[in-house]
Amino acid sequence: MALNVAAVRAGLAFVINAGTGLPMSAWEVDSVSPPCGFVAAGDPFMPEPFEAMRDGLCQIELIVRVIGGQPGSFSAGVQALDQYMGSGTGQTKSVLDAIYDDTTLNGAIPAGNIRAVEVSGIRSIEMSDARVYVGFEIPVRIFITRT
Repeated sequence: MALNVAAVRAGLAFVINAGTGLPMSAWEVDSVSPPCGFVAAGDPFMPEPFEAMRDGLCQIELIVRVIGGQPGSFSAGVQALDQYMGSGTGQTKSVLDAIYDDTTLNGAIPAGNIRAVEVSGIRSIEMSDARVYVGFEIPVRIFITRT
């Protein structure tokens, strides 16, 4: 299967929006209206070299950034983020659960190819307009066997 980065971004944004109701963009945005989220490019990484050569792996890391509040409203932003950071039974707005509920990312990749997903702690996220918001990040690593 080919690794279509645009389709993976769109699929990731779609499953999060469908599973949580959180407004999402598949690409980084210039300005935000919290609560919302977007998919950003992640750090490059490599699987074990022998594994990549043997299996023909393609990989990508994307970062889901969830923005909870405006600058100057840290407490309100954290409260908004809490509902999106949870996981498991009863967590109806969990971003992590939304990703794991459709590991095909709306058909963009084969099921089970998301290999590492973790929720960061709450942190400051600076946007391109130089405004700083409160938010959290989820790095998502995806492996595809090249065909």
